[in-house]
Amino acid sequence: MRMFIDTNILVYAHIEDEPVKSAKAKMLIREQLANDEIVVSVQVLNEFYANLAKPRFNTPHAIIVDYLSGIVRSFTVSPLNLSTVSAALRLKERYGYSWWDSLILAAALESDCEKCYSEDMQDGQLIENRLTVVNPLA
Repeated sequence: MRMFIDTNILVYAHIEDEPVKSAKAKMLIREQLANDEIVVSVQVLNEFYANLAKPRFNTPHAIIVDYLSGIVRSFTVSPLNLSTVSAALRLKERYGYSWWDSLILAAALESDCEKCYSEDMQDGQLIENRLTVVNPLA
């Protein structure tokens, strides 16, 4: 199966400021890598960098580059293109998610993922009758 991982899960897996969420995120990624294909989008990579570089975490550039290299080696990276944007526009209108979350959902659907792991969206919601949102940190 293909599983999409949202930015917040990756951030928790790499930052230790919330130990319980960090442990859950790390365990999820380990389990999914062992059994399934993990997908992220270019957007997730960009958001991951931006979050870790914020003053809250102040992660050095070289460390973030190492993290990103590991993610790119281990996961499938979905591109963002015009069809992703078009799909996100429809999803935003239909489900009422933010623009950025709609882009995440569109990328997950385009990548034929069955689940989208995210802390930010409605846990258990079925999107387009084929993608289930799961909050693994709940």
